[in-house]
Amino acid sequence: MMHCRKTCLAIVAFLLFLVTGGCGSDIPKLVGKYEGKLEMPPSLLNDPIKKMAASRLLSEKATLDLNADKTFRMYLGAEMTGNWSIKRGQIRLDMVSIAGRTLEDEIKRNKLVNPGLDEEAVRGRAKEETFLLLDYSDDFKTVTFRDKDMPEVKVVFTRNQAD
Repeated sequence: MMHCRKTCLAIVAFLLFLVTGGCGSDIPKLVGKYEGKLEMPPSLLNDPIKKMAASRLLSEKATLDLNADKTFRMYLGAEMTGNWSIKRGQIRLDMVSIAGRTLEDEIKRNKLVNPGLDEEAVRGRAKEETFLLLDYSDDFKTVTFRDKDMPEVKVVFTRNQAD
């Protein structure tokens, strides 16, 4: 009787694993190289500041590489590198460097300017600010980044045909 109960619990756990998609089962489907395109309502281009920010993004090629070892490289106005994972149905990019500079580089630089710098406060704030969340399509062909401050602005990354 006890053996039957353990077997039943194992089967239920396995079925739950399958139904919920398993731990990171979407990761292999997302690995690849993507090219991005900025999308925004034309009305935003009437604002000179937003137009200037958008023109920089529009003038440069946006790319995203999601690697099988769960590292990434993204270019979106500046090169960003780090680690990626799937959290609550979204891709989470945890940045290690931005434009070639790490958090440690920034802390050292800021300590020279501000000797009383509270390193722990900076690290805490950086932990909140150095990640991006991206949505991915059900067919795993597109990944979308939306600006937190202007959600109507987005960059849609499309998987390269070769991947």
